[in-house]
Amino acid sequence: MPGPVTVRQMTERAAALYPGVKVLFTSGYAEMAIGEAGPAEGQPFDLLSKPFRRDELARRLRRALSDAAS
Repeated sequence: MPGPVTVRQMTERAAALYPGVKVLFTSGYAEMAIGEAGPAEGQPFDLLSKPFRRDELARRLRRALSDAAS
């Protein structure tokens, strides 16, 4: 994520404002390589690896939204 705010900082801010918020993290890097760049420790998130298809993005978003409604 370009700019002065990292993904970790953004997810921490979002979690402070909206406890339990879900994060759909997209990356062209392997999950193990994300490390410090990824969401905050304990922050619920899903990883969608690039490249991805629109139908897979839609499926992941539906799952996150249905989990949030539960």
